[in-house]
Amino acid sequence: MSEFTNINSTCTKNQKKYRMTAEQVAALVPCSVSYVNKIRQGTREDNSPKAKLVREIDLITNEGTNKLIEAVKQIVKL
Repeated sequence: MSEFTNINSTCTKNQKKYRMTAEQVAALVPCSVSYVNKIRQGTREDNSPKAKLVREIDLITNEGTNKLIEAVKQIVKL
């Protein structure tokens, strides 16, 4: 085990999982990938329409995927 293993695992524990990449969201909004990352990290507090759209896309994709998974489970009856 290297000295960097603990650092990497600590960093990834605090990161939220997103269904779409920053590149995909940036293409939809449209805005820069850097802007999407800043909104997601909370380093940019912005209530502009683009920032709201970034947050809304993340929310919709997460909730939609969860609902889809639940529907599939009901059909397959896992």
